[in-house]
Amino acid sequence: AVVPLKPSLALVKYKNIDRLYFRLLKLDPEKDQKLNMKSQDEVVAYYLGLQVVQSWNTSLPSDSDFQSHSTEVIIPSIPSGYYILLASSDEKFTSKSQLAYSRFWSTSLSVINKHNSNGENEVYVLGRFGGQPLSKVKVQSFTREYDYKSREYKEVAGKAYYSDKSGY
Repeated sequence: AVVPLKPSLALVKYKNIDRLYFRLLKLDPEKDQKLNMKSQDEVVAYYLGLQVVQSWNTSLPSDSDFQSHSTEVIIPSIPSGYYILLASSDEKFTSKSQLAYSRFWSTSLSVINKHNSNGENEVYVLGRFGGQPLSKVKVQSFTREYDYKSREYKEVAGKAYYSDKSGY
């Protein structure tokens, strides 16, 4: 997750590339969850058809040594929401291009999730900037179960809870 309305950094690992092109897409997280069940090619084709929120490119340090390298690149400031970041060495982003993508949130919430001694999950919802507990935040768990008859994953929603004054 990144902080809303502030630039952030993304780690990029690359080999033999001197320029990288980026496209930022905004997507409904539930729609993207359903895409997770599809093939990589279908997911990429869908992403390439979405409206681009922002695009930019950056030059990468080049040693011309055919080794893997990594660097951090700046993601421009974005409002709260769920995003997909596409990266390619080809500025046209065709279906034949080498593409990488990453899903992430821009949010002012922070969550601590831990297992208690009974094996149950405990969740605390905090403000991302000061760590203050947040009350009245709806928290709901989801699990994915594989249905062997239909050969598909089914999403199962757990009970929804609201955080108390300590963020629990």
